[in-house]
Amino acid sequence: LMPDTIAEIKTFTSTGLTLSKTTVANLVTFTGVGNITTGTDTLIAPHGIGGSYGAGAYVDGNLLYNVTVTGAWIFPVGSGFTAYLPATLNFTALTGTGAVVVGAIDSTVIAPPPLSPGYNIKKLQHYYRIGNAAGITGFTATLTLSYTAADLASAGITNDSTLHVYEYNGSQWADLAISSRSVTNKTVTISGISSFGTFVLAEGPKKVTIAEARKDDNHDLIPDYKLTSDTLLVHGVITTPNLQGSSGSSYCIQDSTGGIDVFVYGTVMNFNIGDSVFAIGRITQYHGLTEDTLFTPDSVHFGLLKHGAVLPLAKQFALHEFVLNAEAYESQLVQVDSLYKVSGTWPAAGSYSSIYLTNAARTDTIQMYINKATNVAGWTEPTYPIKVVGVVSQYSSGSTVNAGYEIIPRDTNDIKRVVIAPPAAPTTLLPANGAQYQRVDTLSFKWNSSPTATKYLFQLSINHGFTSFVVNDSNVTDTTRKMTALSHLTKYFWRVSAYNAGGFGSFSAVDSFTTIVSAPAKPVLVSPRGTTGEPRKSRTVYDGLPGPAKM
Repeated sequence: LMPDTIAEIKTFTSTGLTLSKTTVANLVTFTGVGNITTGTDTLIAPHGIGGSYGAGAYVDGNLLYNVTVTGAWIFPVGSGFTAYLPATLNFTALTGTGAVVVGAIDSTVIAPPPLSPGYNIKKLQHYYRIGNAAGITGFTATLTLSYTAADLASAGITNDSTLHVYEYNGSQWADLAISSRSVTNKTVTISGISSFGTFVLAEGPKKVTIAEARKDDNHDLIPDYKLTSDTLLVHGVITTPNLQGSSGSSYCIQDSTGGIDVFVYGTVMNFNIGDSVFAIGRITQYHGLTEDTLFTPDSVHFGLLKHGAVLPLAKQFALHEFVLNAEAYESQLVQVDSLYKVSGTWPAAGSYSSIYLTNAARTDTIQMYINKATNVAGWTEPTYPIKVVGVVSQYSSGSTVNAGYEIIPRDTNDIKRVVIAPPAAPTTLLPANGAQYQRVDTLSFKWNSSPTATKYLFQLSINHGFTSFVVNDSNVTDTTRKMTALSHLTKYFWRVSAYNAGGFGSFSAVDSFTTIVSAPAKPVLVSPRGTTGEPRKSRTVYDGLPGPAKM
């Protein structure tokens, strides 16, 4: 049936008027009191609405205008008896003419489509549906929407400035850029509207730093926001290629406070290292790895801000320092120096593998995970020791969430062979160079330590060229060496070299010393032979001193 056509609708009392069907009214006038309630039907006012409209005097439901010219079209709509929520469409460009219908809808009566599936944000109870019945094929407009203090209080929103406007175009939501807002008038304005749809006013995703997104105030290794399921907005610079390859998207991003893995399964999104991006999602964990899991794999939820942002510098650590607190550096760029291979097989191109590395002291171990999505797979295995730059990831295979930390190099430039310089030559101390009368039973040799040395080579010879050795000991772990059973009245030469992973360094200067002569033999009495009464003459004889002593 065609809707009834009425010459004029005019309100006179606070009880207002309720339409029983979609109705055309050539003239609609409000007198300051009384609503016109349409329910699910529509009031068609082809020539607009006049009179005194506002709170308690508006269209409660759907209002249709026949838009024929550019300019501002005010739709005095609302929901309920007191919720006056006018919408203004200011058309700046218009192709074609036709009907535009606007309705302020109570979401407790008719729910809007789910807001970006899973969004856990605060929404106002009222939303808008703006449609084009026919005729208009293109337009550009500025849209101003209204809300009330009661709306905010009901949603638990305490700050007007956190309100966002989301538009649903039939398939997905878009977070629109607000061009202006008035806290006094309780309005928000969006410029450049070029499509009709459903518009929801809601608190935007909570904008936080990456460190805030990862926070774990009770130190149980489970991020707090994983438990609250809040919708978060983070910004950062992409530091990795897509580590998920062709099966989805996994990019590590960093800001000045930390790093996080932005993840979505099944959709490949293309970004470059150095892209500045934003991500809207929810905090999750995968085998201990904290992730920002996107709600929807699109540019609305994971978008580019600019190319060529400044990359964060990799934090440099010794291995022991890193393994003590690996969780704190998760999804951040780090550099660990002087690593030696323990085990693992280097993967072919298109494969992945884990190489286990240790430090020079063999006290700690770390896993270097070679991701098949990088060009490290299939590369010629480097000569160790190496230094590795990469992002810290985690894959804990058990229930413990503080295990399974690993470093993922992003490309072959992240792995460098470490050429370790041998230690500097030690300086000999004792015995002093040229020392005389040195003991032969026990003699201590001392030298100063050489930085970075792990052991020393001690050499003792009786010739300056060291063509033969009395001692050639390459495993001295201290800066002292004792000798026993040296030869008497012998000139010795000695020197020391320090060792580390770079090999033996230069020798110290060659020092010499001479040992003491052997003790004299027992004296032999010559005369007298002990005859009684004769004066006794004797001569003491012994070897080893310059001339005999006379008595």
